[in-house]
Amino acid sequence: MPVRPTVLWLLLLAVAAGSSCVRDPEKLKLQYVRSGDVYLAGKKYTEAILEYRRAVQVAPKDGEARYKLAEAYAAADEVRNALPEYVRAADLLPERMELQIKAGNLLLLGGRFQDAKTRARSVLNRDPKDVRALVLLGNALAGLREIGDAVTVAEHATELAPERAGLYTNLGALQLAKGDHDLAETAFKRAVEVGGARTLPRLALANFYRACGRITDAEQTLRGALTIEPRNLQVNRTLGALLMEASRPAEAEPYFKAAASMSNDLPSQLGLADYYVASHRPAEALMVLNRLAADPKAFTTAKTRIAIIEVGTNSRPDAYKTIAEVLAKSPKDATVLAFKAQILLADYRIDEALAVIKDAVTIDPRSPQVQLMRGRVHVARNELEEARKAFNEALDLDRFGVGVDAALELAQLHMRRREMDTSIGYADQGVKTHPDSLEARLLLVRTLMIRSEDFPRAENEARALVARFPAQSAANAAWGGICILNRNPAAARKAFDRALQLDADCIEAWNGLMVVDAASNNLREFGRRLEARIDHSLRKVDLLVLNAKAAALARDAGRAEQSLKRAVAVDPAQPESYSLLGQLYVAQGKLPSATDEYLKMAKLDANSLPASTMLGLLYSAQSNVTEAEKWYERAVEISPRGAAAASNNLAWMYGERGGNLDAATRLAQFAQSQAPEQPQFNDTLGWIYYKRNMITQAINALQIAVDMVPDNPVYQFHIGMALARTGNDSRARRSLERAVQLAPKMPDADEARRTLKTLVY
Repeated sequence: MPVRPTVLWLLLLAVAAGSSCVRDPEKLKLQYVRSGDVYLAGKKYTEAILEYRRAVQVAPKDGEARYKLAEAYAAADEVRNALPEYVRAADLLPERMELQIKAGNLLLLGGRFQDAKTRARSVLNRDPKDVRALVLLGNALAGLREIGDAVTVAEHATELAPERAGLYTNLGALQLAKGDHDLAETAFKRAVEVGGARTLPRLALANFYRACGRITDAEQTLRGALTIEPRNLQVNRTLGALLMEASRPAEAEPYFKAAASMSNDLPSQLGLADYYVASHRPAEALMVLNRLAADPKAFTTAKTRIAIIEVGTNSRPDAYKTIAEVLAKSPKDATVLAFKAQILLADYRIDEALAVIKDAVTIDPRSPQVQLMRGRVHVARNELEEARKAFNEALDLDRFGVGVDAALELAQLHMRRREMDTSIGYADQGVKTHPDSLEARLLLVRTLMIRSEDFPRAENEARALVARFPAQSAANAAWGGICILNRNPAAARKAFDRALQLDADCIEAWNGLMVVDAASNNLREFGRRLEARIDHSLRKVDLLVLNAKAAALARDAGRAEQSLKRAVAVDPAQPESYSLLGQLYVAQGKLPSATDEYLKMAKLDANSLPASTMLGLLYSAQSNVTEAEKWYERAVEISPRGAAAASNNLAWMYGERGGNLDAATRLAQFAQSQAPEQPQFNDTLGWIYYKRNMITQAINALQIAVDMVPDNPVYQFHIGMALARTGNDSRARRSLERAVQLAPKMPDADEARRTLKTLVY
């Protein structure tokens, strides 16, 4: 029966009324907010965020809904998403002073100091005595490098609320940043007095002492805090870290264990695992991490750390399996993909690393870790301009101070280009953002030691480095290097000896002592001391190579040969040992007898990487290209990852013969990635790029070789030819003329002269 018109209209009106009810923005917003509140109370943060986002979509100008969304993001540790929502909520609710302060502190954390300052001033305009706003203003001024004004504001805050210990610690931190150590110490001590039995002010005082290199005072303060509150998590962790910094790992262990027993939180457990790794106890670290991995919330972090340990213990197949296990659960985790790219890069699977990091960038282009890894992949491909862009992107994105790596990578990249002002600038930036980073401070000293005009500042920075890290071997070795530059061998010896007391395997200190002993004709005693250490060393190969160099300086060819043979046996993948051993045989005229010796070795062990690599070197030195290629190819076949020297030399031969340039490129890229500071490897890679007409990449690699060994005529010839190809006539002329001047009869001298005649200016 057909529906009568009157009934039809009534039905339509009812539907319309119901629809208008559901679509009323205010009611919808309240519905979503209430639902979000339930989820948030139940700690279901993903669901709460979804509901609050729906509320904001319905009512975009509702400050309360945006505030709740910000709180949900913060509860889920999504700080990057929380910040803009707090700011929008604060804009919509200007009368909510607590919200203005919270938004301001997050702006501060994100490096938006001017915006944080504006928030603080808006609160102070309503209430000039709001201490929270004064603290925010002072910290924003500090971020803007207006340290004097920041101290003045912090002092005013202590006057308004002299009973609050936290205000004195804030004042002390600002005075420390200003360089007023005495006033800073007074402020931190005042915080302890005001704080009574509280441990937090004592922790701040200990950290002040630690920042000033006053390890004993820091330790006493922390132990005093533990007598008040022996189960304080943060104090136990800090004392453990301090003792590690003081090179007293055995004493540090109980405090890391105590922290881990007090809390199952991720930082405490990871702190114990990291302690075991730093103490060369990977099995115990794995036990901690495997327990952590059982927790779904800690699974990814723990498994990634496990993979790092597996890489460090040369268990790469296991590392790949571990990362595959993580990606099976989280295939879109860009940070894990970036770590996979890192392992592939270490394995010289550069094209695969590039493909993986491209996927990671597609998933999360705003991840600083992903951009950092993208830069490293481009460095491995010698695409330095692309690497520079990626590192800068990582630096721009790293607003929350996650790490110092991007600044240091940029400093080293520009140092490779000999763009020293830029390099020093980035090293400075790394130190300013992470003043407690030993790595950052060491790199700054190294960049300042390259040019003579920077030596005075290098000395000041090295002195500050030792003051901050008196118990770190690398800091003392750096000071020894400064003493050598200042021609003060007694002070240099004292610094190097101190470094070796702290770390008997400190290669920088051993190198420095060799220089000092060579200058005083005391290499025999140096050799005895070094040989006594070698068998007990964790860096046996490095010390064996150094022993060979010292023996060569002392004209003891027998000891040099013996040391290099031992180095090759211990680590067949280390390229420098082969190069030095080959040079030694050439210098001694022992090529035929050495060839016979290694042929016997290869016959006894067909899979001997040292024998195959040395036979390639020896036949090459005797101009037997066919045999040299055969043995180098055999070495690469035996160990695709370990044959860096063979890969480089085989790449050179392929390139010179005009054969498979694609294979030559892959081999040369691998060799250079394994030993990026080897000038010969950079020259090989650059020359192959030149032959492939990849001139930008060629010049990047060749410049590194020339900078390291400016008096090598072959390197000068190669970069001169590449520069001529770009039309950079003046630089090409200087390099080619230098090549001919250094070796007028070298095989390429005639080609250099012909090219010189074609240059316009």
